[in-house]
Amino acid sequence: MVPAEPPKDIAQGRRDLPQSRGAQMAGRTLPALPRQSRAGLSAWYQDIQTRLMTGRVPGVARTIRPPQIKARTDKDSPEASQ
Repeated sequence: MVPAEPPKDIAQGRRDLPQSRGAQMAGRTLPALPRQSRAGLSAWYQDIQTRLMTGRVPGVARTIRPPQIKARTDKDSPEASQ
């Protein structure tokens, strides 16, 4: 199933390979299916669908950026203010 998906995506002009990504994600998440409780199955499946469609985990920021550090210049140094 997975090896056939990239040629299908390319033939249809889908350069982001959505079927290929979906098949790979399904293969990775399938082993977790039996561990889900009936009560939590709906939410678990919804999270998988959200991840598949958006490429991110629900409830987690897409990009976590480190704080910006301003480059220190000579005029910023304590000696320059004296």
